[in-house]
Amino acid sequence: MIATPAVRSLIRDGKEHQLYSVIQAGQSHGMHTLNSSLFAMVEAGLVDREVALETSNRREELAEHLAEAPMT
Repeated sequence: MIATPAVRSLIRDGKEHQLYSVIQAGQSHGMHTLNSSLFAMVEAGLVDREVALETSNRREELAEHLAEAPMT
């Protein structure tokens, strides 16, 4: 997470629950969610799908992305 004006505002206003969507949208600023990193590691063959799903804080979202990805 990078302290963009949107991130600062959410933290200042006590709306931390909205940070995930700001991080998702902030990829152009170099932000990455845990799921995007786990997905990339599974795709690269560095992490097993099951381990990634066990590690994820949003398992259903990651499972959807992994299901859409071609099996390697």
